[in-house]
Amino acid sequence: MRPIEMFPVIRKPVLPERALLICGLDSVMPVVRSLAGALASEPGWVTAAAALDMPPCNPGADRSTEPVAGAGTDTGADPYVAPRPTSAGLQVTGGSHGPQHSGCSGHWLSNTGLQVVAGWMDQFTEQSGCTKVWICGFGILGSLATLYAAGNQPGDGDERVRGVACVGVEVPLADPGRPQAGEQQEELVLEAARRFAPRPFLVIHGLEDAVTLPDQARALASAAGQEASLRLLGGAGHDLHADPRVVALLIGWMDQNAL
Repeated sequence: MRPIEMFPVIRKPVLPERALLICGLDSVMPVVRSLAGALASEPGWVTAAAALDMPPCNPGADRSTEPVAGAGTDTGADPYVAPRPTSAGLQVTGGSHGPQHSGCSGHWLSNTGLQVVAGWMDQFTEQSGCTKVWICGFGILGSLATLYAAGNQPGDGDERVRGVACVGVEVPLADPGRPQAGEQQEELVLEAARRFAPRPFLVIHGLEDAVTLPDQARALASAAGQEASLRLLGGAGHDLHADPRVVALLIGWMDQNAL
């Protein structure tokens, strides 16, 4: 697992008031790093940037029976299915995915992705000294952060996560021939948002998003309950990494929910 990048690099002698982990796919890491650096310039903030390198799926692989937590390990022919310990993660059915969601996004919503986020959290809390962390996930990383923070059952999540922000909502879709897999994965994310409540939850989405329709962002925010905030950005599409409104919305949301 690639180490997270801390901002500022040198640990502060006084614990910061805001600790924010920002994560995205490796393809948008430069923008994620820039956002983390900009927010770290705010007084009392410490941030970290983390990237997930999602390899392309093996188009011939059958993921209809991907192992779940408690089912032992899998070291089969598919090089992108990593071993799974029996003691961690959610029970997630894998599936291949359509062209709009390149990479094994459904696979990363299983134990493999959850272990990656757990490693990021361990690094961040150890290096910053903070015991409570906000997570902001771009695209599929927002769904992954929600699943991780909520846990498999009520009370089983990571209590270090103070709140989750999903920017440019993305839930993996199945191939046209297997729509049920995509529906199951979407419902898993919605159920996780329900379990995460009443902790703060923010959804930022573009009204012109043609990859994930705004109605899916509305459904995610609704599932997270009354404490959730939904911000739909006019004129914005799916890629919100460079939208300056995201920074202002993140700062305002965290200030509003400060303890």
